[in-house]
Amino acid sequence: MVIAITIPLEKKILNVVLILFSLSALILGKYSVFKKRNSWLKLLTTLLWFIPLAQLLFLNSLSLHSYKLETKLSLFIIPIFILITIEFKKELIFRILKAFIVGGLVSSLICLLNSFYVFIMSGDISAFFYQNFSVFHHPSYFSMYLNFIIGILYFNALKPINNFKINFKWSFILILFYTLIIVLLSSKNGWITNIIIHLFFSFFILKNKLFDLKYASFIVIVILCFTSIKMIPSLKWRSNEFTENYKNVTSSPTSTSSTNARIIAWRSASELIKNKLITGYGTGISIEKLNEVY
Repeated sequence: MVIAITIPLEKKILNVVLILFSLSALILGKYSVFKKRNSWLKLLTTLLWFIPLAQLLFLNSLSLHSYKLETKLSLFIIPIFILITIEFKKELIFRILKAFIVGGLVSSLICLLNSFYVFIMSGDISAFFYQNFSVFHHPSYFSMYLNFIIGILYFNALKPINNFKINFKWSFILILFYTLIIVLLSSKNGWITNIIIHLFFSFFILKNKLFDLKYASFIVIVILCFTSIKMIPSLKWRSNEFTENYKNVTSSPTSTSSTNARIIAWRSASELIKNKLITGYGTGISIEKLNEVY
């Protein structure tokens, strides 16, 4: 529960909580669970670590790129610790998701209060946008957390979760609040993901015949939030950056824009994928191949 609350907040605190959780798992864990066949099925998530290991062994590159496995080691360790300490039930999962929503709410409110304070002290309106706004995380990662929360709240609105005690009305109030925060975070990836989520769940709301005047008003407010992107200079700059860089990426390849760099990376990656569509290049090696194309 504490891990779920802490994820959207300070990363240093999360590191301490994860260490304490790992130590308690080692000492108090029930290792007898490994005797059950379904326990091994639950550990299939560790393939996220074993697949890169298999790649490096197959390509005889383990000694050169073992550091990649070290940075991903939590993908192997944490699922095991969870398995030996927690007996997952639906009610527990919903409690953990609610804790994550609370963590996102606390983090968002801290970001807002901090921006108001900076604005009052300096008069700089940019305190409400992008990295100046996001206190704990890079705006793209924070947007990712909040978009996940919006998905949970939509699910709760369509199929109410008993343990949540968040009714239909409050689900949509919180969705609007988090959508506004995502707009202020100015992450282009966050904006696109947020729009996709709204469209996805709108389809199910129409399908379940839940669409009414209140939801129509909700959609109008969401559209107004995103309309502000073209009206507020700091947000307009972020939205124009993508389209302008996409047009100019060939003529100005030395631009240091992150959008420009990503477009070049995508184009270079597509060239490499054509050469090795099935096998790929392997963890770590792909970076070297990209550098060759650059």
